[in-house]
Amino acid sequence: MKYLLIPMLAALTLSVTAYADDETPAQPAAQPSVLVKTAAVSEHSVSEVLPAFGSVVPAPHQAITLAAPRESRVASLSVSSGETVTKGQLLITLAPTSASSEAFVQAQSAADYAATALARTRNLYKEHLATRDQVAAAEQASADAQVKLKNAQQAGGAGSLAMRATADGVVMTVAVSSGEQIAANTTLVTLGLRGAMMVRLGVAPDQIAKIHIGTPVNLHDVYNPAIHVTAKVTNVSDMVDGSSGLADVFVRLAHP
Repeated sequence: MKYLLIPMLAALTLSVTAYADDETPAQPAAQPSVLVKTAAVSEHSVSEVLPAFGSVVPAPHQAITLAAPRESRVASLSVSSGETVTKGQLLITLAPTSASSEAFVQAQSAADYAATALARTRNLYKEHLATRDQVAAAEQASADAQVKLKNAQQAGGAGSLAMRATADGVVMTVAVSSGEQIAANTTLVTLGLRGAMMVRLGVAPDQIAKIHIGTPVNLHDVYNPAIHVTAKVTNVSDMVDGSSGLADVFVRLAHP
């Protein structure tokens, strides 16, 4: 909003008194004096504060999603939303389900039996008590058993699996809870990379015209007002969010 300083103009009215030649003019009454002061027109910017609430989100294409590689049970959670983590830090420990454990035990037993049978058949072949075809069949059976054992291991039956952070970042979401049984490819944790975070603000549609790229923003933590960051608007959405009824305004954070 701008204020214009407009100079004041004063109009003065002069009075004239006529008198005859033989008359002595009366002393004129004291005329009032008016002090007129002028100033140049100037413009001044007046800031307008528009409060808005939002949350920290990963910048587009800068989020890492960790998913369960197999059907598992969530044994323990080592982090929570909002926590800063470093590369290699333990996030979640997955344990095998009852079904995967049983399948692994069976596959291990079958692989051990096939390996023993192969060794016995080879010894019989050396003593000319088995044919070459029997040795080949035993070798194939042992190889098949090893494949099934490997699949059972990948299915999680062999033991627990530690899911660790693949980069430094901030835990944006933890999508599972301790003790929950989950299917393969279930999202576990979403990480926002450090230095690639944004603030997503919601602004009423009738106020969005006042905001543009580069508008200064003062960000304050709603739980700790002492934490604040000065930044600028980097993007203004042209659409209204259907769930909130607000238009999105994005502010990039220069520091974690």
